[in-house]
Amino acid sequence: MKTLIKLIIAAVLVNAAYKGGSVFLKYYQFKDETQQMIHLAHASALHWQAVGTAVNRQRGENLLATVYAAAGDAAAAVRHAERCLSLSVQNAKDESPFDRATALGCAAKAHALAGDTAQADRLRTLAKTAASALVDEERGVFEKLYG
Repeated sequence: MKTLIKLIIAAVLVNAAYKGGSVFLKYYQFKDETQQMIHLAHASALHWQAVGTAVNRQRGENLLATVYAAAGDAAAAVRHAERCLSLSVQNAKDESPFDRATALGCAAKAHALAGDTAQADRLRTLAKTAASALVDEERGVFEKLYG
């Protein structure tokens, strides 16, 4: 029962953090919204780490990298993006094409924010190639977040 409750909490938290991707598309955020977004992402990642799979942990790192990039924190975004990429390599047999594309996409965004243009361009090219295999709905989400 405790595991089921944690799974439900983890799912609710990740949905709250993403809000369908709209949170990341805001040009202006209030400081409180940004902090809430960061806290929700950490809470979601923590819950998935406790009850999820290796792919869920990868998705948690992706969420954290994306949230920190949206908040303008390049160092934290890169740190979580690199963890996400490392997990993506480890999870290659289990991850979906969407997982791979978004791992590369969040890393490209993080490195661009950090001013590492060469690495960002390399990762962006890999991300776009990976995203070309996505179905329309997934490609749309990818484009909103990382396009």
